[in-house]
Amino acid sequence: MASRNVLVVGGGAREHALCVALDKSPSVGRVMAVPGNAGIGRKWSCHPIRYGDKDTFFEIVEQNAVDLVVVGPEGPLVEGMADELNKRGVAVFGPSAKAARLEGSKVFMKTFAQEVGIPTAPFKVFKSPTAARAYVRSLQAPPVIKADGLCAGKGVVVSDSLSDALSAVDAILERRAFGDSGASIVVEERLQGQEASVQAMCDGERMFV
Repeated sequence: MASRNVLVVGGGAREHALCVALDKSPSVGRVMAVPGNAGIGRKWSCHPIRYGDKDTFFEIVEQNAVDLVVVGPEGPLVEGMADELNKRGVAVFGPSAKAARLEGSKVFMKTFAQEVGIPTAPFKVFKSPTAARAYVRSLQAPPVIKADGLCAGKGVVVSDSLSDALSAVDAILERRAFGDSGASIVVEERLQGQEASVQAMCDGERMFV
């Protein structure tokens, strides 16, 4: 089996774990990372560039004869990294920008789920802090407040009280704690019960759960 050069995009523990797993595959010859981190750099080569430096990124892909790019973070996917790699004929593990909106915009995801009949907690979308506060006060139980965009895992507040929910509305919509990612919020019913995650992979034609 031909050995492939694989580039992992990201610099966290998740990407380190991906490098470890990929390195065990007999079909992988070389593992690299952009930007990587100190742990990854102990064994594999890292290219410490910014995600937004597209020219340098694609130079690295070309110069290292990369066969497969595995993208960890959501940001580059939302910005279209997978689409651009596909255009250049480079295989990529990661969704298109259109599909990545499901992760990149909570408003889009909730609206999409509602439109196609996927069960989801009742919700409303707000841009006005005044309207959001009025709605929160009308609820019988503290809701979940979600900033619309990507916030590095910090954009969701599971409220335990009315005060918590109102503080979250103020932080996101009034003080713009998450910048443009918080231009809109989702106010969602807080569901009770045990949480479970189901992972699925799709190549555009087949789905593996």
